[in-house]
This record gives sequence, structure tokens and C-alpha cells, in this order.
Amino acid sequence: MKSSTTLSATRQDQGERCQPSESDVNEEADEKIKPILSVDSMVKRKNQSTRSQPRKRKRKVSNIELCPVKTLRAWADLYSANYRWFQSGFKKLDLLLGGGINTGEVLEVVGSSSIGKTQLCLTVASYLAAVSEDSIIFVDTANTFSPTRVQALYQAVTTKPLRQGLKQIKVYKALNAFALNTVLEEIRSKLQNRKDQFFRRLRLLIIDSIGIIAPFTKKFRGLALMAETGRRIQALAQRFNIALLVINSTVRDEGPTALKPALGETWSHFADARISMYINPLDKSERLMALVKSHNMKLGSCVKFSFNDIGQLS
Repeated sequence: MKSSTTLSATRQDQGERCQPSESDVNEEADEKIKPILSVDSMVKRKNQSTRSQPRKRKRKVSNIELCPVKTLRAWADLYSANYRWFQSGFKKLDLLLGGGINTGEVLEVVGSSSIGKTQLCLTVASYLAAVSEDSIIFVDTANTFSPTRVQALYQAVTTKPLRQGLKQIKVYKALNAFALNTVLEEIRSKLQNRKDQFFRRLRLLIIDSIGIIAPFTKKFRGLALMAETGRRIQALAQRFNIALLVINSTVRDEGPTALKPALGETWSHFADARISMYINPLDKSERLMALVKSHNMKLGSCVKFSFNDIGQLS
């Protein structure tokens, strides 16, 4: 009996020793709830990491001259050299265009038959040949070029020898749309080669008229041909810095007397400026000229014009 009682007592003592106390349980719970890092320690570590990294120095813009005056003057000289304008010989037209015809752009002149479009082209060509040494190319698509008119207009402006002035004007014949593109490609190649002095001085290219493409626009291939012609004309003006004077005819619009430019809206995107020549509906004896498209001039301006005995505009 004594042995059994002593055995049970020793077992109770061992069980009490194995069971944890309340203080031990509370300490273990506190250790489980305690976070790994406190907020203060995390902020301190973050500040230490940012301080250890080298800071990027900010550039001082105030001490740098971003656009000096010399640079502005250089850009102005470059712009004036690449985009020059010249007078057309008709002061009212120069007034509409803001001083004259701009090089590097396509100027389209629209009007009905016998309104004076070709005479305007001959006036501009003869005047430019008389007052400068620049070259002019006249692409004739309807047999409208008249040497006698050019001679009269040239001699009315200057006393220079006639032969010298006529050497500055070269005429190309293109009686269909395919021939016109061939002529434009030939002009482009000669301008690119720069071997001929005439093409090095080229400043004005006249096409009278672009309406030769109109019969082809009714078909899909005709639209592609028109787009190709427009891109070539724009490339000649912008790449070689010459002025393109393009003549376009008119077609019937809705209404008994309404007219609109030929070749439709697709063609209008290839012209930088457009001049419309028409007869005053209130006075049939009066001819008007209006600016209907421009990037830098106010639209809606209108002037009267007429022709004298030798064909000069007044």
C-alpha cells in the first residue's frame, strides 16, 4: 500500500511540473501577438535606405538660355530663304494673297471658260521673266499658250531684250493625263540632277489646265491617277521650293447657274490656296476674283478685274 501511494504521489508531482502556469501562458500569447517590426522601426529603416541612395541633382533651367536671339534670327533667315514670295504683276491678286505668290505652295485658279485664267497665267509668267532672271515652265494641256501675247505683255513691263526674256520661259505640251505625269517626272529628274542652269533657276511652274484629268475620274483607276498627279505636284513645290500655278475648270452644280471646281473634293486637298474667278451675278459685265482657300489669309476677300488692249489685268 505504501508503495502504491508513493507512486501516485510522484506521478502527481510530475504532472504538476509538466503543466504550464498562467504567467507562462500569458507570456506566450504576448509573444504571438507581438509584430515582427514596429511602425517606428519600419519608418526608420525606410529613411535610412533613402538617405543611403545618392540623390539626383536637378538641372537649373534658369541659368540656361533656351532660345537665344541669334538662333531666332537664323531660323527667320532660313524660313525667308526657303519660302519666298514674288509679285504676280497684278496688284489686286497680290493683295488677296498677302503680298504675292508663295514658293513652296500650290496655287489653284478656278473659273469658267473664257473668264481669263490663261491670260492670268501669261501675265504672271511674262512679268516674272521681265523683273527677274528666274526660269518659268508652262505646261500646256489645251494649246492655250500664245507667244505673241507673252511678247506683248513682256515688252509692256520692261525694256530688256525680248530674246533674253523668252529664254527664261520653256513650254511643254501634254495633251492627256498620262503625258502630263510624264512631263512632271521629267521636270523632277532635271531638278534633282541640277546640271541645267535653267532648272537651277526655276521658280514658277504653270499647268494649264489640270482639268485634263477629269475624263478619267469616273473610273477607279482615274481616281488613282488624279491622286498620283496631285502628289507629284505637291512634291515638286515642297521639295524644290518652287511655286505651282495650277488652272482648273468648273462644272455644273445643283441649281441652274451654280458652278463648282472640277475634280471634286478629293483634288481640293492638294492645293494650298485657291482663287476663284467668276462673273458677278448682279452685273454680267463685271468680273470678280475671290480668295476661297488659304492657310494664312482671311477668306472671302473679293476684287474686281478687267483686261486692257494687250491683255494686262487691271
